[in-house]
Amino acid sequence: MPPPSGNIVRPLKVAVVGAGPSAFYAASRVLSKLPQSTPQGEQTRIHMFDKSWAPHGLVRYGVAPDHPENCIHKFDQTAEDPRFNYFGNVSISSSSSAKSPPNPAAVQIHLSDLFPHYTHLLLAIGSASPAPLPPGLHATPALDIVHWYTGHPASSGPPPLDKVKHLTLIGHGNVSLDIARLLLTPPSVLAKLDIPDEVIEVLKKSTVEEIEIVSRRGPAEVAFTAKELRELLALPNATLEPIPEELLVTPPGASRQQTRVLDLLRKGSQPKGTSPPDARKTKWKLVFFRSPQETKPKDGAVNITYDINTLDEQRRAKSTGQKETRRTDLVVSSVGSRAVPFDRKSDSSTSTVTTTTTTTTTSSSESSKTTSKSSTTDPWFDPVLGRIRNDVGRVLSLEADSSSSPTLKLVKN
Repeated sequence: MPPPSGNIVRPLKVAVVGAGPSAFYAASRVLSKLPQSTPQGEQTRIHMFDKSWAPHGLVRYGVAPDHPENCIHKFDQTAEDPRFNYFGNVSISSSSSAKSPPNPAAVQIHLSDLFPHYTHLLLAIGSASPAPLPPGLHATPALDIVHWYTGHPASSGPPPLDKVKHLTLIGHGNVSLDIARLLLTPPSVLAKLDIPDEVIEVLKKSTVEEIEIVSRRGPAEVAFTAKELRELLALPNATLEPIPEELLVTPPGASRQQTRVLDLLRKGSQPKGTSPPDARKTKWKLVFFRSPQETKPKDGAVNITYDINTLDEQRRAKSTGQKETRRTDLVVSSVGSRAVPFDRKSDSSTSTVTTTTTTTTTSSSESSKTTSKSSTTDPWFDPVLGRIRNDVGRVLSLEADSSSSPTLKLVKN
């Protein structure tokens, strides 16, 4: 005799789209909260899908090869749970008209085809698109460089380093320093790391002599960490151009991180060890208070026009009205990234949908403020914020009818 209908609990079956750190941490938490020894935990299932053949996302394809992460063993523990399954080479596409996946070997599955088979859908798709640049500014996305040196299936190929003497990186974040460090480190040192052989061969032919790293604010506002800066300062063959002392004054109320960064910048290059025989003498510099506005090719190089900035009372960048032009051979933009929308075919969800695409969730009131500016075929995606609409992780859908303005509703069964 079956139990009364009121006591029937539908087994938890979760589809996770994406296989990066947030996906694995979420899966691990679900499995730990529902031990296999319990009736509900015994029936719990988690299926993880990713368009790449290998899991771990940014830990595998976004971290510099000389910065191996030690969290993979935690992910392996999750993967060893018999209730967990990973499906690689699977692209969860949005519609039959979706573009071809970066991995041509990936099988295409429509997002809506998952709904009948799962009680919950977790979107852990990350931010796969570079942040937009001013219309007249053309640059190679930093993600292209990272994909190249980590061997990502979506790599568009190597940059023309054999034709570049001066390289400009836009953005004072850790990714910019990662790229600078990898390009300035002697190939014989990098060859000992987990880097594709073809990448090492390109680096051996590199003619890069100087890297300029530019940002819109000052030294106290940089986004890179003291650890990343210290490693770049320690390169035996690369020298930091001294920074004017008046720029390195510690502001009132500076955080510990800001104070450490400013102290390191005052000390300048602190080379460790001796340069190997294949090391080129190179230099790098940090340029502050510059916002790039336009690039123009000229005589085989590139001229970048910058707005010269100052800081307002809130320490935000503010243009002075002055401009400056600087010359370079290659421009790489590292100013952040954003999620990409799902251009789904019409569907009706029978699953509860949540997201881990952002660390900062969007409340209903915050999303409502941006809907008037939003224009997208995907009611889940906010093109202004560049992320999936959500309320404390629960996906929101922008819906409209003939009698009212668009409203945000939870996507649920």
